Amino acid sequence: MKLIPYMLFIFIWSTVCYDPMAHWVWGDNGWLKNLGTLDFAGGTVVHMLSGVSGLVASIILGKRHDYDPRSSTAHNLPFTVLGTCLLWVGWTGFNAGSAGAAR
Repeated sequence: MKLIPYMLFIFIWSTVCYDPMAHWVWGDNGWLKNLGTLDFAGGTVVHMLSGVSGLVASIILGKRHDYDPRSSTAHNLPFTVLGTCLLWVGWTGFNAGSAGAAR
Protein backbone atom coordinates (compact mmCIF):
# COMPACT_ATOMS: atom_id res chain seq x y z
CA MET A 1 0.00 0.00 0.00
CA LYS A 2 1.01 3.58 -0.43
CA LEU A 3 1.85 5.55 2.70
CA ILE A 4 -1.12 7.94 2.87
CA PRO A 5 -3.83 5.25 2.39
CA TYR A 6 -2.00 3.07 4.92
CA MET A 7 -1.91 5.88 7.48
CA LEU A 8 -5.60 6.54 6.87
CA PHE A 9 -6.38 2.83 7.31
CA ILE A 10 -4.43 2.67 10.59
CA PHE A 11 -6.21 5.75 11.94
CA ILE A 12 -9.65 4.42 11.05
CA TRP A 13 -8.84 0.88 12.25
CA SER A 14 -7.50 2.04 15.60
CA THR A 15 -10.45 4.39 16.13
CA VAL A 16 -13.22 2.05 15.00
CA CYS A 17 -11.83 -1.39 15.95
CA TYR A 18 -8.94 -1.33 18.41
CA ASP A 19 -10.00 1.41 20.83
CA PRO A 20 -13.49 0.02 21.53
CA MET A 21 -12.18 -3.55 21.88
CA ALA A 22 -9.42 -2.42 24.26
CA HIS A 23 -11.99 -0.57 26.36
CA TRP A 24 -14.36 -3.55 26.43
CA VAL A 25 -11.64 -5.90 27.67
CA TRP A 26 -9.33 -3.69 29.76
CA GLY A 27 -11.50 -0.72 30.79
CA ASP A 28 -13.02 -0.47 34.26
CA ASN A 29 -16.51 -0.26 32.75
CA GLY A 30 -15.82 -2.70 29.91
CA TRP A 31 -18.62 -5.18 29.37
CA LEU A 32 -16.24 -8.05 28.58
CA LYS A 33 -14.22 -7.30 31.71
CA ASN A 34 -17.43 -7.27 33.72
CA LEU A 35 -18.24 -10.73 32.33
CA GLY A 36 -14.98 -11.97 33.85
CA THR A 37 -12.67 -11.85 30.83
CA LEU A 38 -9.03 -11.98 31.93
CA ASP A 39 -6.73 -10.76 29.19
CA PHE A 40 -3.53 -9.53 30.82
CA ALA A 41 -1.35 -10.66 27.88
CA GLY A 42 -3.42 -9.10 25.09
CA GLY A 43 -4.47 -12.33 23.39
CA THR A 44 -7.96 -11.07 22.61
CA VAL A 45 -7.37 -7.41 21.95
CA VAL A 46 -4.04 -7.57 20.16
CA HIS A 47 -3.78 -10.96 18.52
CA MET A 48 -7.35 -11.92 17.66
CA LEU A 49 -8.39 -8.44 16.55
CA SER A 50 -5.23 -7.93 14.48
CA GLY A 51 -5.53 -11.36 12.86
CA VAL A 52 -9.13 -10.82 11.82
CA SER A 53 -8.37 -7.28 10.66
CA GLY A 54 -5.42 -8.52 8.59
CA LEU A 55 -7.61 -11.16 6.96
CA VAL A 56 -10.31 -8.61 6.13
CA ALA A 57 -7.74 -6.13 4.77
CA SER A 58 -6.12 -8.77 2.56
CA ILE A 59 -9.51 -9.82 1.20
CA ILE A 60 -10.39 -6.20 0.43
CA LEU A 61 -7.01 -5.43 -1.18
CA GLY A 62 -6.90 -8.66 -3.17
CA LYS A 63 -3.92 -10.21 -4.91
CA ARG A 64 -0.84 -8.23 -5.82
CA HIS A 65 -0.80 -7.13 -9.43
CA ASP A 66 2.99 -7.21 -9.77
CA TYR A 67 3.53 -10.60 -8.08
CA ASP A 68 5.23 -13.33 -10.11
CA PRO A 69 4.93 -16.71 -8.34
CA ARG A 70 7.72 -18.16 -10.51
CA SER A 71 10.22 -15.58 -9.25
CA SER A 72 12.54 -16.77 -6.51
CA THR A 73 14.40 -13.50 -6.07
CA ALA A 74 15.10 -12.67 -2.43
CA HIS A 75 13.74 -9.45 -1.04
CA ASN A 76 15.57 -7.11 1.30
CA LEU A 77 17.47 -9.54 3.54
CA PRO A 78 18.81 -6.94 6.03
CA PHE A 79 15.26 -5.73 6.69
CA THR A 80 14.13 -9.33 7.12
CA VAL A 81 16.83 -9.95 9.72
CA LEU A 82 16.11 -6.62 11.43
CA GLY A 83 12.40 -7.42 11.63
CA THR A 84 13.12 -10.86 13.04
CA CYS A 85 15.39 -9.39 15.71
CA LEU A 86 12.81 -6.74 16.66
CA LEU A 87 10.12 -9.40 16.96
CA TRP A 88 12.40 -11.58 19.03
CA VAL A 89 13.29 -8.79 21.47
CA GLY A 90 9.67 -7.62 21.70
CA TRP A 91 8.35 -11.14 22.18
CA THR A 92 10.87 -11.85 24.93
CA GLY A 93 10.05 -8.63 26.77
CA PHE A 94 6.31 -9.09 26.32
CA ASN A 95 6.34 -12.61 27.71
CA ALA A 96 8.51 -11.60 30.65
CA GLY A 97 6.10 -8.76 31.45
CA SER A 98 3.10 -11.07 31.13
CA ALA A 99 4.66 -13.62 33.46
CA GLY A 100 5.32 -10.87 36.00
CA ALA A 101 1.73 -9.61 35.74
CA ALA A 102 0.35 -13.12 36.28
CA ARG A 103 1.88 -13.38 39.75
